[in-house]
Amino acid sequence: MSSNFATIDAAIRRLESDSSEDRKHAREALEAVGRPATGQLVRFLKPAGPGARHEALRVLAAIGDPEALDTFVEHLDDEESDCRWAAGEGLGKLGETGLRRVLEILLDPPGEEHQLRAVHHALDELSKAGFDSVARPVLLAFQSPRREVELPTTAHTALERLRHEAASEAARAASGKG
Repeated sequence: MSSNFATIDAAIRRLESDSSEDRKHAREALEAVGRPATGQLVRFLKPAGPGARHEALRVLAAIGDPEALDTFVEHLDDEESDCRWAAGEGLGKLGETGLRRVLEILLDPPGEEHQLRAVHHALDELSKAGFDSVARPVLLAFQSPRREVELPTTAHTALERLRHEAASEAARAASGKG
């Protein structure tokens, strides 16, 4: 285990390299490790500089571990636009878990435009990932002149739809028809 920890740690440190080739190899190595690297990557983000944060968030997005959910949400408000973008992609990789969290965020939309753009990007990624029927109406609400009213209302409707679908699926499974 400590050998794996040391290997992951060495790859994470290479995310800070000035060499794009080193960073690329580090990302590939960490993506190959997968979920066991998630915890160390999340801990690395706090003290990391902007470029290294972006690289680490890209790796976390590629891994798609639900354990990174709160990290992605936190970085929707990162000072660096590349980090916010990568956080949105990460939420998109989390499927329904990411979708639920994005919709919950929109129940009380962030006031900053950069945060809203990051949330929009996450929804767009989720739409492409098979959740278009739920995400599309919310994406359209971003374009409304009454966005501050439409976003929470549409997000609430979308969350209710997900809850209803989950309850229906559970009922079908319980009755043996799923």
